[in-house]
Amino acid sequence: MDDKKQEDNAVSTDTTANNTSTPVSSEDSVVTSSPIEEVSNSVTQNEVEDKTEDVSELSTASHSNSKFNLRAYVGAVVVILVIAVGLVFLLEKEGRISTGLFTGVIEKMEANSPAAVVNDVKISMGEFNSSVEQLTEMSSAQGVDVASPEVVQQIKTQAIDTLVNAELLRQAAVNEGMTATPEQIETRFSEIRDGIGGAEQLAARMVEFGVTEESLRRDIENEFLIQGLFNVKIATNTIEISEDEILAFYNNAGGAEAGLPPLADVRDQVVAQIRFEKEQVLINEYLETLKADSEVEILI
Repeated sequence: MDDKKQEDNAVSTDTTANNTSTPVSSEDSVVTSSPIEEVSNSVTQNEVEDKTEDVSELSTASHSNSKFNLRAYVGAVVVILVIAVGLVFLLEKEGRISTGLFTGVIEKMEANSPAAVVNDVKISMGEFNSSVEQLTEMSSAQGVDVASPEVVQQIKTQAIDTLVNAELLRQAAVNEGMTATPEQIETRFSEIRDGIGGAEQLAARMVEFGVTEESLRRDIENEFLIQGLFNVKIATNTIEISEDEILAFYNNAGGAEAGLPPLADVRDQVVAQIRFEKEQVLINEYLETLKADSEVEILI
């Protein structure tokens, strides 16, 4: 009986000892955390970082869009200005307005634009206008009413025809191997300069007609080339002039009744004029053969 009580007391003592928990210090409670808390803290930290990155990206995107919009705005302004300037230029070129902003540019463009094309060689508006001015002055000096619309049109037609024919002949001369030496060109240039009254007078006349020394020398060269071509292609030695032709020419000009000198005094001039006209017939016939084998486009 006593033994049984002792055993029961021993069991009770062990049970009490097992049920008594060991106190945990406050330092241990701070350091130690459960796995759930660690996961929770990790998720919270990631969310903060993600949100921070989102805000940063949003700010960067906003800044980028601001730059993009600024560039787009500036580009639109530039386009508008270009269109406006182009419109003003076009209107002034057409003569619908006059601002003076593009006068020099338009004149240069018009001078360089083609008036005609001969076998891919351009004849510029500058050359055409210069030819018109020269023919107008010659016609005016002869008493022609150069203000007449009919005369103006005739002069323009003659000017472009002369330039086209000269280019056809020049090309033919080059193809035939014709050349002009620097000495020939310089001699002819000096003759023109001295004949017009000196270098200053020549310079003034070139400015008046829009001719440069370079273009004048080129015309002189073409003169020699074409004359060489005529010597080969135009049979001037076959031209014959009869006395009847000389008399008819003199009478058609008015003769003595018109106050002309006696035929004997002007016979050489009459013969020279008849020869010139017959040469022109031969030249025109030759030009027609050149035109038949060429591409000529008149653009005015």
